[in-house]
Amino acid sequence: MPIIKPRKRNPKGFGARVRDKSYEGEMYMKRSIYEGFFGALNNWFGEGVPCFLDNTTMTRIGLRIVAYALKILLRFYINPFT
Repeated sequence: MPIIKPRKRNPKGFGARVRDKSYEGEMYMKRSIYEGFFGALNNWFGEGVPCFLDNTTMTRIGLRIVAYALKILLRFYINPFT
């Protein structure tokens, strides 16, 4: 479910009312953190996952996330005040 901030004017359509009911302010504030993390994954590994099997795809995505998290941890371990 996308997290989209509601507009100031009253919702008139069915989709706008559904969007406004599903909005959570706390999740909207954390949205940039998640988008930044997955954007950095795309920059580091590329966008596509070159495989067709679901198991292989999920394994590769999981390994990419673990590798990127280790890279961030090593950055803090080597230079903790940056």
